[in-house]
This record gives sequence, C-alpha cells and structure tokens, in this order.
Amino acid sequence: MNQSILKLHKIIKENTKPFDPSGKTCIFCGEEKGITREHLFPKWSFENDVKKSFYISPEDNLYSYHLSCLPCCKNCNSNILGNFEQHIKNLFLKKEKNYSDEEREDIIFWIKYLDFKFKIFGIEKACHKNKKSKSTTGLNLKLDSNIDKLLEELFQEIDNTDSLIIREASQNNFDFFYWRDHYFSLNLPQCNVSIFYFFTNKIENIGTFCSEVI
Repeated sequence: MNQSILKLHKIIKENTKPFDPSGKTCIFCGEEKGITREHLFPKWSFENDVKKSFYISPEDNLYSYHLSCLPCCKNCNSNILGNFEQHIKNLFLKKEKNYSDEEREDIIFWIKYLDFKFKIFGIEKACHKNKKSKSTTGLNLKLDSNIDKLLEELFQEIDNTDSLIIREASQNNFDFFYWRDHYFSLNLPQCNVSIFYFFTNKIENIGTFCSEVI
C-alpha cells in the first residue's frame, strides 16, 4: 500500500479524541489548529470549476463540489492526502491503462476513501449534473456519523481487485455516479480514464453491465 496511506492509518490509530461533528477539528487526527477543507472530490478531478454541481437522491437537491468539504488539518490534507491523490492522478495519466496489482489496490483505496466521504455526508445515491446553474450550497456532516466504524471499513484489507474496471474515457465531460454499497463510476477526461468499481459482487455479468453504464 502507498506510504502516504500507511502514515494516515498510523495517525488515525493514534488519535484518541472523539469525533467532533462541528467541523472544528481534523476528522483524522483531531487537531484543532490549521484546519483546512478536504473536498468531497479532489479539485483536479472536477478541474477546480466552482460552477460544477451534483445531485443527491432521494432529496434531489443540487450541491456544489467546491463547497462540499470535510475539516482536515494541513498535515493530513496537504502533506499526506495531497501526496496520495497526486500519486493517483499520475496513475490515471498513464498512456497505457495497464496497472499492476499494487497500483490497482491504490486506486481501489482511493475509491473507498471517496466512499468514506460520501458516507460521512450521509449520501445514498449521487451523480454529476451538467447544468449551467451554480449551486451555492455545500453538504453538511451527518451528526450521527459512526466515523470509527467507517474508518475501520476504509482500512480493511483489499482482497479482490477484479471488481475494478479501468478504461479510456467514455466522454469528454467529467461525470460520476455513486450508489452506496453497490458501485461507483467516474469519468475523468483530463486523464483519459473511466473507472468503475463494485462494492458488491451481487451483480452478474459485470462486463456487460459496465459497457452499458460507463
């Protein structure tokens, strides 16, 4: 596993402070100083476009990528997660979309980390919307989030990389679809990559399913 993730895991295990839903402390280490914003998606993925928004279901409200953030200290955000997300971006930028088992595990962990953030916000289903209207609303933390359980799930060993499918970008626009505990798809045209990951093995004929969805 990537060294940045191992560092983050160590920090989390050493943190004895309870989760603070007020957003005034780092969700990973509990630090109260130098709190920054950890975006739902890294800014490079949606090209740092403050006008881009997404819908969540079933409430069907529009939210801003730029304003949907988690509290995170500078060290955890910029130094650790920033390095890891740059590593992921470099993997996606590879001309040939062929990845080693270790690289696939890193990509899966990144998807699981996105899943972790969706769950902290209490999202069941979400998708990108290509709309000109700009949302001025960001998501709020769920006050009843069981962050300890979610973090434990995040760092569970990845024992199957076959649930990850990676292809060249299917369209020219950023796009994603998330369904909690089922699957996650993401199209990143700037990296010429589409990814699809199954959280469950209940869907039969995965190849056909992906060709219809991605």
